[in-house]
Amino acid sequence: MLFGWMDAKLAYLMKFSAKHAALYPAASQILILSDMAATITGSAYVETNTKRMLPVVELLVKNGVFTENPPKMLFHVLSAGGAAQLLWLARALRNSPQITAPNSRPPTGIIFDSAPGALNFHALHHIMTMSLAGYQKILGSAGALALIIILKMHSAFSGRPVMHQFIHSGLIAPRILEWTDKGTPRLYVYSDGDRLALVGDVREHVARAQEAGLAVRVEEFRGSGHVGHATADPERYWSAVQFLWGDVVRAKL
Repeated sequence: MLFGWMDAKLAYLMKFSAKHAALYPAASQILILSDMAATITGSAYVETNTKRMLPVVELLVKNGVFTENPPKMLFHVLSAGGAAQLLWLARALRNSPQITAPNSRPPTGIIFDSAPGALNFHALHHIMTMSLAGYQKILGSAGALALIIILKMHSAFSGRPVMHQFIHSGLIAPRILEWTDKGTPRLYVYSDGDRLALVGDVREHVARAQEAGLAVRVEEFRGSGHVGHATADPERYWSAVQFLWGDVVRAKL
Protein backbone atom coordinates (compact mmCIF):
# COMPACT_ATOMS: atom_id res chain seq x y z
CA MET A 1 0.00 0.00 0.00
CA LEU A 2 1.35 3.40 -1.01
CA PHE A 3 0.19 6.49 0.90
CA GLY A 4 0.93 9.69 -1.01
CA TRP A 5 2.06 13.01 0.38
CA MET A 6 -0.22 16.07 0.38
CA ASP A 7 -1.45 16.96 -3.11
CA ALA A 8 1.24 14.79 -4.70
CA LYS A 9 1.01 14.56 -8.46
CA LEU A 10 0.07 11.10 -9.64
CA ALA A 11 3.07 11.02 -11.99
CA TYR A 12 5.45 11.28 -9.03
CA LEU A 13 3.66 8.62 -7.02
CA MET A 14 3.66 6.29 -10.01
CA LYS A 15 7.47 6.29 -9.88
CA PHE A 16 7.27 4.68 -6.44
CA SER A 17 4.56 2.34 -7.67
CA ALA A 18 6.61 1.30 -10.72
CA LYS A 19 9.61 0.45 -8.56
CA HIS A 20 7.48 -1.68 -6.26
CA ALA A 21 6.05 -3.42 -9.31
CA ALA A 22 9.56 -4.14 -10.57
CA LEU A 23 10.68 -5.53 -7.21
CA TYR A 24 7.50 -7.45 -6.44
CA PRO A 25 5.72 -8.11 -9.77
CA ALA A 26 3.17 -10.53 -8.29
CA ALA A 27 1.99 -8.09 -5.61
CA SER A 28 -1.25 -6.14 -5.67
CA GLN A 29 -0.98 -2.40 -5.02
CA ILE A 30 -3.35 0.10 -3.44
CA LEU A 31 -2.52 3.80 -3.87
CA ILE A 32 -4.08 6.31 -1.49
CA LEU A 33 -3.95 10.00 -2.35
CA SER A 34 -3.76 12.82 0.20
CA ASP A 35 -5.57 16.14 -0.01
CA MET A 36 -3.72 19.07 1.61
CA ALA A 37 -6.78 20.76 3.10
CA ALA A 38 -8.08 17.49 4.55
CA THR A 39 -4.70 16.64 6.04
CA ILE A 40 -3.92 20.02 7.61
CA THR A 41 -7.39 20.34 9.16
CA GLY A 42 -7.87 16.61 9.56
CA SER A 43 -7.84 16.34 13.34
CA ALA A 44 -10.88 18.64 13.32
CA TYR A 45 -12.76 16.39 10.87
CA VAL A 46 -11.89 12.92 12.06
CA GLU A 47 -15.24 11.33 11.16
CA THR A 48 -15.22 12.71 7.62
CA ASN A 49 -11.69 11.57 6.92
CA THR A 50 -12.35 8.16 8.46
CA LYS A 51 -15.32 7.63 6.12
CA ARG A 52 -13.07 8.43 3.15
CA MET A 53 -11.12 5.26 3.96
CA LEU A 54 -14.11 2.88 3.77
CA PRO A 55 -13.47 1.98 0.08
CA VAL A 56 -9.92 1.03 1.09
CA VAL A 57 -11.31 -1.23 3.82
CA GLU A 58 -13.44 -2.95 1.19
CA LEU A 59 -10.38 -3.50 -1.01
CA LEU A 60 -8.50 -5.06 1.90
CA VAL A 61 -11.42 -7.39 2.56
CA LYS A 62 -11.53 -8.40 -1.12
CA ASN A 63 -7.79 -9.06 -1.10
CA GLY A 64 -8.12 -11.55 1.76
CA VAL A 65 -6.38 -9.54 4.48
CA PHE A 66 -8.78 -10.83 7.15
CA THR A 67 -8.75 -14.49 6.18
CA GLU A 68 -6.91 -17.42 7.72
CA ASN A 69 -4.11 -17.07 5.16
CA PRO A 70 -3.62 -13.33 4.64
CA PRO A 71 -1.08 -11.79 2.26
CA LYS A 72 2.12 -10.19 3.50
CA MET A 73 1.74 -6.42 3.50
CA LEU A 74 4.02 -3.42 3.00
CA PHE A 75 2.80 0.05 3.97
CA HIS A 76 4.85 2.78 2.25
CA VAL A 77 3.95 6.05 3.95
CA LEU A 78 5.09 9.33 2.39
CA SER A 79 5.23 12.48 4.51
CA ALA A 80 2.60 13.81 6.91
CA GLY A 81 -0.12 13.43 4.29
CA GLY A 82 0.54 9.73 3.95
CA ALA A 83 0.81 9.30 7.73
CA ALA A 84 -2.57 10.93 8.26
CA GLN A 85 -4.18 8.60 5.69
CA LEU A 86 -2.67 5.58 7.45
CA LEU A 87 -4.11 6.66 10.81
CA TRP A 88 -7.55 7.32 9.33
CA LEU A 89 -7.44 3.91 7.65
CA ALA A 90 -6.59 2.35 11.01
CA ARG A 91 -9.58 4.09 12.56
CA ALA A 92 -11.86 2.99 9.72
CA LEU A 93 -10.74 -0.61 10.22
CA ARG A 94 -11.46 -0.45 13.95
CA ASN A 95 -14.93 0.97 13.27
CA SER A 96 -15.90 -1.41 10.45
CA PRO A 97 -18.76 -3.69 11.52
CA GLN A 98 -17.71 -6.48 9.15
CA ILE A 99 -14.31 -6.69 10.84
CA THR A 100 -14.77 -7.62 14.49
CA ALA A 101 -11.20 -8.87 14.93
CA PRO A 102 -8.48 -10.14 12.60
CA ASN A 103 -8.68 -13.90 12.09
CA SER A 104 -4.93 -13.85 11.61
CA ARG A 105 -1.99 -11.44 11.73
CA PRO A 106 -0.85 -10.42 8.25
CA PRO A 107 2.96 -10.11 8.25
CA THR A 108 3.47 -6.38 7.85
CA GLY A 109 6.24 -3.83 7.38
CA ILE A 110 5.89 -0.04 7.50
CA ILE A 111 8.09 2.57 5.78
CA PHE A 112 7.92 6.17 6.97
CA ASP A 113 9.50 8.40 4.33
CA SER A 114 9.96 12.04 5.43
CA ALA A 115 7.69 11.57 8.43
CA PRO A 116 6.72 12.43 11.02
CA GLY A 117 7.57 16.11 11.00
CA ALA A 118 5.83 19.02 12.65
CA LEU A 119 3.05 20.85 10.81
CA ASN A 120 4.12 24.08 12.50
CA PHE A 121 4.38 27.61 11.08
CA HIS A 122 7.71 26.83 9.41
CA ALA A 123 6.29 23.81 7.58
CA LEU A 124 2.99 25.41 6.63
CA HIS A 125 4.76 28.54 5.46
CA HIS A 126 6.96 26.48 3.15
CA ILE A 127 4.01 24.45 1.83
CA MET A 128 1.81 27.49 1.17
CA THR A 129 4.48 29.75 -0.34
CA MET A 130 6.87 27.41 -2.17
CA SER A 131 5.36 28.22 -5.58
CA LEU A 132 4.65 31.91 -4.88
CA ALA A 133 6.63 35.10 -5.40
CA GLY A 134 6.36 38.79 -4.53
CA TYR A 135 3.17 39.98 -2.83
CA GLN A 136 1.62 36.53 -3.24
CA LYS A 137 4.35 35.12 -0.99
CA ILE A 138 3.51 37.75 1.63
CA LEU A 139 -0.16 36.77 1.46
CA GLY A 140 0.81 33.11 1.71
CA SER A 141 2.85 33.82 4.84
CA ALA A 142 -0.10 35.62 6.41
CA GLY A 143 -2.36 32.71 5.46
CA ALA A 144 -0.02 30.18 7.08
CA LEU A 145 0.06 32.20 10.32
CA ALA A 146 -3.73 32.58 10.31
CA LEU A 147 -4.21 28.86 9.72
CA ILE A 148 -1.90 27.97 12.62
CA ILE A 149 -3.84 30.29 14.94
CA ILE A 150 -7.20 28.85 13.83
CA LEU A 151 -6.05 25.25 14.25
CA LYS A 152 -4.59 25.92 17.70
CA MET A 153 -7.78 27.70 18.80
CA HIS A 154 -9.90 24.83 17.52
CA SER A 155 -7.67 22.36 19.37
CA ALA A 156 -7.95 24.37 22.59
CA PHE A 157 -11.76 24.59 22.45
CA SER A 158 -12.48 21.09 21.12
CA GLY A 159 -9.86 19.20 23.11
CA ARG A 160 -8.64 17.51 19.94
CA PRO A 161 -4.92 17.55 19.13
CA VAL A 162 -3.51 19.61 16.28
CA MET A 163 -2.51 17.56 13.26
CA HIS A 164 1.18 16.97 13.98
CA GLN A 165 0.31 15.85 17.54
CA PHE A 166 -2.32 13.48 16.13
CA ILE A 167 0.27 12.01 13.75
CA HIS A 168 3.12 11.72 16.26
CA SER A 169 0.99 10.05 18.93
CA GLY A 170 -0.66 7.76 16.39
CA LEU A 171 2.56 6.56 14.79
CA ILE A 172 4.27 5.80 18.08
CA ALA A 173 1.58 3.26 18.99
CA PRO A 174 2.66 -0.37 18.49
CA ARG A 175 -0.85 -1.21 17.26
CA ILE A 176 -1.10 1.36 14.51
CA LEU A 177 -3.20 -1.32 12.85
CA GLU A 178 -5.13 -4.00 14.70
CA TRP A 179 -2.60 -6.69 13.79
CA THR A 180 0.67 -4.77 14.31
CA ASP A 181 2.73 -4.84 17.50
CA LYS A 182 6.17 -3.92 18.84
CA GLY A 183 7.79 -6.50 16.60
CA THR A 184 6.33 -5.08 13.38
CA PRO A 185 9.34 -3.94 11.30
CA ARG A 186 9.52 -0.18 10.70
CA LEU A 187 11.85 1.82 8.48
CA TYR A 188 12.31 5.57 8.92
CA VAL A 189 13.85 7.36 5.93
CA TYR A 190 14.70 11.03 6.38
CA SER A 191 17.35 13.66 5.66
CA ASP A 192 19.13 16.63 7.16
CA GLY A 193 18.22 18.49 3.96
CA ASP A 194 14.46 18.18 4.46
CA ARG A 195 12.86 21.59 5.12
CA LEU A 196 9.45 20.13 6.07
CA ALA A 197 10.10 17.00 8.11
CA LEU A 198 13.04 18.47 10.00
CA VAL A 199 15.75 15.99 10.91
CA GLY A 200 15.50 16.84 14.62
CA ASP A 201 11.76 16.11 14.70
CA VAL A 202 12.18 12.73 13.01
CA ARG A 203 15.18 11.78 15.17
CA GLU A 204 13.18 12.61 18.29
CA HIS A 205 10.31 10.42 17.13
CA VAL A 206 12.69 7.57 16.23
CA ALA A 207 14.28 7.80 19.68
CA ARG A 208 10.86 7.54 21.31
CA ALA A 209 10.01 4.54 19.13
CA GLN A 210 13.25 2.81 20.10
CA GLU A 211 12.68 3.56 23.79
CA ALA A 212 9.23 2.01 23.46
CA GLY A 213 10.83 -1.19 22.16
CA LEU A 214 9.57 -0.94 18.59
CA ALA A 215 11.46 -2.73 15.79
CA VAL A 216 13.10 0.21 14.06
CA ARG A 217 15.46 0.57 11.11
CA VAL A 218 16.83 3.98 10.12
CA GLU A 219 18.19 5.44 6.87
CA GLU A 220 19.36 9.02 7.38
CA PHE A 221 20.30 10.74 4.13
CA ARG A 222 22.42 13.84 3.65
CA GLY A 223 21.16 16.81 1.66
CA SER A 224 18.12 15.25 -0.02
CA GLY A 225 14.84 17.15 0.09
CA HIS A 226 11.37 16.22 1.25
CA VAL A 227 10.32 12.82 -0.18
CA GLY A 228 13.33 13.13 -2.47
CA HIS A 229 15.54 10.45 -0.94
CA ALA A 230 14.61 7.76 -3.48
CA THR A 231 15.67 10.13 -6.25
CA ALA A 232 18.88 11.25 -4.51
CA ASP A 233 20.20 7.71 -3.98
CA PRO A 234 17.83 5.11 -5.44
CA GLU A 235 20.15 2.16 -4.82
CA ARG A 236 20.46 2.92 -1.11
CA TYR A 237 16.77 3.74 -0.76
CA TRP A 238 15.39 0.63 -2.39
CA SER A 239 17.98 -1.60 -0.76
CA ALA A 240 16.66 -0.37 2.59
CA VAL A 241 13.12 -1.20 1.46
CA GLN A 242 14.20 -4.71 0.49
CA PHE A 243 15.95 -5.24 3.83
CA LEU A 244 12.74 -4.27 5.60
CA TRP A 245 10.74 -6.63 3.42
CA GLY A 246 13.21 -9.36 4.32
CA ASP A 247 12.37 -8.76 7.98
CA VAL A 248 8.68 -9.16 7.14
CA VAL A 249 9.25 -12.42 5.27
CA ARG A 250 11.44 -13.85 8.02
CA ALA A 251 8.83 -12.96 10.65
CA LYS A 252 6.41 -15.29 8.82
CA LEU A 253 8.78 -18.26 8.96
